Amino acid sequence: MADLFDVLAEDTRREILTLLRTSLDAQAISGSGQPGELSVGDVVERLGITQPTVSKHLKVLREHQLVDVREDGQHRYYRLAPGPLGLVRRWLDGVAPQVTPVGLVDSAETPYVDLWPAGYQVGTWIAGAQDALNRFIGQIRP
Repeated sequence: MADLFDVLAEDTRREILTLLRTSLDAQAISGSGQPGELSVGDVVERLGITQPTVSKHLKVLREHQLVDVREDGQHRYYRLAPGPLGLVRRWLDGVAPQVTPVGLVDSAETPYVDLWPAGYQVGTWIAGAQDALNRFIGQIRP
């Protein structure tokens, strides 16, 4: 699971996951994509970062099974993959207090309602811890 937290610690990857989650919630359709899918170009346009950067981060997310890809000719469409996020959710459920947002039900239609804010906070914390550790190591190395 440590690798998964390393993946989630990167800001751009969390932004991509959040964007895909938002697209899923809105059942967005991108170009010739399906509801809940975004193309690389859609992610580039919405986040304002370069195509090579987006592709690099999507590759990492795909390798860690956080996103699924559907190829249609020369186009690739990405959507969230629930698998490893369930591991993160179970871990968070064990360390975070149980909170049920009013009016929201954890069901098949909304399986990760409370995961994203907590996951984002955990990823931010891990990234900060890694930065602090790197600064500390840099101070003690000659």
